Amino acid sequence: MKKQMSTLIHTIVTKVGMDAQTVQTIIDLLDQGNTVPFIARYRKEVTKGATDEQLRDFHDIYTYTKNLEQRKLDVIRLIAEKGLMTPELEAQIMGAETLARVEDLYRPFKEKKNTKATIAKAK
Repeated sequence: MKKQMSTLIHTIVTKVGMDAQTVQTIIDLLDQGNTVPFIARYRKEVTKGATDEQLRDFHDIYTYTKNLEQRKLDVIRLIAEKGLMTPELEAQIMGAETLARVEDLYRPFKEKKNTKATIAKAK
């Protein structure tokens, strides 16, 4: 979990151009349930004067990146449970920069729905 958080912070730092300590502070504030307007208005000293717009962009990037990292772990776990994980595939999944790319890599391993038509074709 600690490695995942440092990867998340590193990714956000490269996207928003803030220093790692400020990024960590804003993440902590968001995870505590603080809203973007509250942080912009009452926590300027810890965000080094980040504007409301910068914080909104940060929140969007943080949410997307957090979801992306979680989905990568889920896809790796699901493929590994089937015994089909290879080091190359894991490296491709971990290197993916978009959710669409992760889903594209997962698609061949995804379970197909059993509809009446697929059952009939199998028979």
